[in-house]
Amino acid sequence: MPQLPPSPPAHVWIAEVPPSDLRSLIAQSPQGQAADLQSTDLQPRDKSVPVGGVIAPGEEVFLSADSQEYEENGKIFLARGNVRLRFQNIELTSETLRVDLKTRIAVAEGSPKIRQGDQILVGTRLEYNFAQSKGVLFNAQGTIDTKSVGTVPTPPLASDLTLPLAADPNSPLAAVGGVVRFKAERLNFGPDGWVADNLRVTPDQFDPPELELLSPKATLKAIDARQSRLNIDGGSLLFNQNFSLPTPFYTNVLDSRKRKAPNEFGSDSFDKDGIYYQQNFYYDLAKNAELTISPQFYLQRALSGGAVLDAFNLGLQVKLSVDYGNGQLTRLFSELNSLRLDDLNNRSRFRLEHLVSLGNHTLTLNYSFRERFFNGPFFFQTVQSSYGATIDSPFITLGDTGIRLTYQASYAYIRANSDRSDLPGLPELSRFRVATALSKTIPIIEGPYAPYTKEFLRYTFKPVVPGLWVDVGTNYTQSWYGNGDTQSYLTGYVNLRAVIGRFAKDFFDYTSLNLGYNNGLASGGSPFLADRIGTFQQINLGLTQQLYGPFRIGVQTLFDPNINRTLDTYYTFSFDHRSYSLALIYNSVRQTGGIQLRIDEFNWGTNPYGRPDQVTDVVGGVERFSRLNGPGNP
Repeated sequence: MPQLPPSPPAHVWIAEVPPSDLRSLIAQSPQGQAADLQSTDLQPRDKSVPVGGVIAPGEEVFLSADSQEYEENGKIFLARGNVRLRFQNIELTSETLRVDLKTRIAVAEGSPKIRQGDQILVGTRLEYNFAQSKGVLFNAQGTIDTKSVGTVPTPPLASDLTLPLAADPNSPLAAVGGVVRFKAERLNFGPDGWVADNLRVTPDQFDPPELELLSPKATLKAIDARQSRLNIDGGSLLFNQNFSLPTPFYTNVLDSRKRKAPNEFGSDSFDKDGIYYQQNFYYDLAKNAELTISPQFYLQRALSGGAVLDAFNLGLQVKLSVDYGNGQLTRLFSELNSLRLDDLNNRSRFRLEHLVSLGNHTLTLNYSFRERFFNGPFFFQTVQSSYGATIDSPFITLGDTGIRLTYQASYAYIRANSDRSDLPGLPELSRFRVATALSKTIPIIEGPYAPYTKEFLRYTFKPVVPGLWVDVGTNYTQSWYGNGDTQSYLTGYVNLRAVIGRFAKDFFDYTSLNLGYNNGLASGGSPFLADRIGTFQQINLGLTQQLYGPFRIGVQTLFDPNINRTLDTYYTFSFDHRSYSLALIYNSVRQTGGIQLRIDEFNWGTNPYGRPDQVTDVVGGVERFSRLNGPGNP
């Protein structure tokens, strides 16, 4: 047998038809004998990988390695050592690689890694059709980005930054997404996403992970160039590698949209007569539309007498969100607090809104039926119907002063309760309102920032910074009503916040204190109880204290010294870790609360302070809607 020519060069361009110089790259073994590349262990074995595909004229596959062999008849390349294959926007690296130009299938072993855009997948064996960008990866590992990318990021008024607990590093307000890691025994992937078998997902960036979501099957779908959505079929949550909480066979969802965990326990004495259970199901109607259906069971109402499964003890909540991708967003919230058909008019609530980005401002068009508000001394108020428009500004920082400015203008036509003797019980009136707020946070003392290490991330998802801060600000609101009434309110506030400790040691290493005072001047008055200003001076006090390890207790209260009345009080008991938090929250004034599960990187969070869905606070005569999360969303 004649001596074979030398081994091929380390870098070879492979086109649709191998160029003439590749005819000299005859496959050879290390001993210089002819090698049969058809008999290699890198033969494709998985039937799910498609065969064939078109490579457009001019497109080339670039292959580099320490050594390469080529079989001309079979048009097969075998590469070893620091292998790198590039085709279009795909890059594949491994220790060994077999490329079949006829079938378009590449088989890689030795820590194969495939990169397409921002997505990186690694495993132990890869079978991949590079022409169709489809393949299967065994013992796969990768990451999913769930950071929030809201298209209409309109904030509340600037003064809302000083709401109690807002600076708490483990507050439910803080769930904003992040990066989660995953492992799968088998991963079938393509241009639009992947399907995984025996998936393990964790929000923890350290090993061993303190929280994992396990599922026999999961599907990742691309929503757009920035977002993907992971649908998980049942499974379980594994806490600290020793406690497992099963989840039913319904679908869980992880993506860049903040949502509730699948299971929810809450308490609402006003609408639901106490403790209730809610199950959240998420459905994709299209890439830009999501439907949430949440059946409810009112436990306390059912145990008070009568048939347990009576329609009066059952409820239903439905949400719809449609993101058009052009700065416009439509959201719907509806809820039935009983399934008895004879009382639907008094047991239903509904809100529809459409948001439009106008430069850096946001226009909101809305209609609501029996929307519920909480207005301090006037307690819960139901607005029978309302429609109108609101324009909100973004946060505007005034030069280098650190002062934040926001403003709002709105028009609404309202039908709501009134206690005025010169008006009917449910007057229908128009209202035009303008509101503005200025705020500034002044750091008095700030401790050094701690590194993102396990030492400082035992019980919190980011290092706690001890210190002392002062929040100051002012609000002004002016409203005009269709019957000639007016209401104006000018207020100023100061709030002192202190954090002691870093929440990293076992005993009493975290204390959060706040003391605030607010006083204002008002004139006139709203004909409606829902937005009437009834308190002009408030003192707020708060304390959150670590007891042992992840356990903390807290209390936050708002008191009006003029009328000698407590306006709001929250009690919290929480179990906090860097990847998740479980909290029991109860409000003794509103008689609401719930068990709140927060997993930041999963974007799972519940309503701040245990509020029931679709309850909006009224502060200083202004409804504080969350434009970030929408009606009824956490």
